Amino acid sequence: MSTLQPPRVATWLLEHFQSSPNNESIAGDLFEEYCQGRSRIWYWKEVLTAITVGLCRELVAHPVSALRAIALAWAVPFMYLYGVTPFLFRLVKPLIPPTWFEPIGPLLVIWWTLDFFLYAATGWTVARFHRAHRTAMVLIAAISVFLYQLRGLPWIWFHAKNTLTNTRFLPYLLIDFVTLILPSLCVVVGGLWGAALERDSRAKEKYVAL
Repeated sequence: MSTLQPPRVATWLLEHFQSSPNNESIAGDLFEEYCQGRSRIWYWKEVLTAITVGLCRELVAHPVSALRAIALAWAVPFMYLYGVTPFLFRLVKPLIPPTWFEPIGPLLVIWWTLDFFLYAATGWTVARFHRAHRTAMVLIAAISVFLYQLRGLPWIWFHAKNTLTNTRFLPYLLIDFVTLILPSLCVVVGGLWGAALERDSRAKEKYVAL
């Protein structure tokens, strides 16, 4: 018999990433089924199915918005990484100590920090320009970024295979995984942050009106 409390992470994902207009109804139905004896695996499966189905419906119903979200997700980082970053790097390279160029060193930490803010800002921008379908468009943008990052899979395989025989490849494998996951995760974080700011703004406006 299942406990009355469904998996919290799955419930949180359903609340924040289900883009169907009947989100509350779906959540209520799943909770009722879970309380009647459904398993945690069933609950997770239904949550992921609901999120996927809602996302596909939004994609089919609003293809132009989806293409615009993908364009924003790619254009902003592309202009920064291939336009601004090379110029800044040439400017500050003479000032960087040699030890900073180690596989996992201060230079990489700075780079990851910049990546975090850059892709988070991208997610915020996508959410801002697609308020009517914010959840779906942010997810589509994040998925497109993740698919682009999959071009690094050969390097992940190369470093994973060599790590088994030589641990000096382990830092490079870690870098590969962070590079794979960080951009799309930051897009989602930025989109959620933008949504939270807008909800707070609306709540304040409603409070002032009262």
